[in-house]
Amino acid sequence: MKESGEIRRQVLVAGADLYFQKVLVQLLEVHGFDTLTASSSQGVIQKAETLDIDLIILGEDFSGHQGFDVCRQLKSSGKTETIPVVIVTSTSDAENRVRGYHSGADDCVSKNFEKEELLARMEALWRRKNGTFKAHQEDRRKKILDELTRIIDQGLIEPHFQPIYYLQPFRLFGMEVLSRPRGATFLSNPEELFKTALKYDLYYPLELLCWRKALSVISSRTKTDHIFFNCSPHIIENKDFSSVRAIFEESRIPLGNIVLEITE
Repeated sequence: MKESGEIRRQVLVAGADLYFQKVLVQLLEVHGFDTLTASSSQGVIQKAETLDIDLIILGEDFSGHQGFDVCRQLKSSGKTETIPVVIVTSTSDAENRVRGYHSGADDCVSKNFEKEELLARMEALWRRKNGTFKAHQEDRRKKILDELTRIIDQGLIEPHFQPIYYLQPFRLFGMEVLSRPRGATFLSNPEELFKTALKYDLYYPLELLCWRKALSVISSRTKTDHIFFNCSPHIIENKDFSSVRAIFEESRIPLGNIVLEITE
């Protein structure tokens, strides 16, 4: 999402320690960063190669791999070598820091880091990066924006419907609408698709496309079940929300059966 004309920086937080990963994500998002996560070495490499990542924070250990090895892979690939990498080590001893730097890490911190120090180190890394990184990121951002625009303009969204049941008596209560891109695309993960759309200020047209696609399929099938649509607060707060209501009014589903489920 854009703020003051700027695209928010996106940080990939990766490692096997899911609790620590969650703590880092909360810290970064409070300070205005967008975040993605990965818990496997393959996930780190795949996201770093295809998505718009401004910095990677790597845990020291992964299942079957060490963070040092993952860092070495990132820094040996032309697709990812310019992305700043910070390795978080389990201890503060010099040996681990030296291993991190030898693996190509741009910085190393221990798990007991001071919050403000980590944020300051991240900013310092971005300041030190030369124009090569900026050009690399601009090229990647253009590719991502082009792909996102292609999906929206060509309507490449496939709706899926997840049933929701009453427990007593056991019967169908309604359907939750889930949407994902159709066809081969590096934005095939729905969570990453919507996060990317939010970052590039295209969430509104993407979500409306998803709703229209779902309504075109389900409106002819049901007039009694409740239909749940995931909805960002950004849409509710949008000045054009009246046009959103019109989408549902045009369907054959009674408005009383439509539920907008607010998601963050």
